[in-house]
Amino acid sequence: MPKKQLSAAQLAQRRAAAHSLHALYDSRDLTRAARRANRERYGNQVRAEHPNLRPAEVARRARHLEQAHMQTISLAGVRARQRKAAS
Repeated sequence: MPKKQLSAAQLAQRRAAAHSLHALYDSRDLTRAARRANRERYGNQVRAEHPNLRPAEVARRARHLEQAHMQTISLAGVRARQRKAAS
């Protein structure tokens, strides 16, 4: 399903709201719960596949799973921009 395009005014309004939010609060505080949930999710995934690993190794592998996920998202963005440029 295609995303709805925002008007220039809507985009400007959302950017202003984001700047106001980040002026009032530290970004790390705003995303702390989400980052914790992601760490737990990746850690649980590693522990399910390798239940006998030491906690330090679980954390290391979980970080790599998270980085792989972020790279996959980045690649999807690159491909979307390429498709848009080609059309």
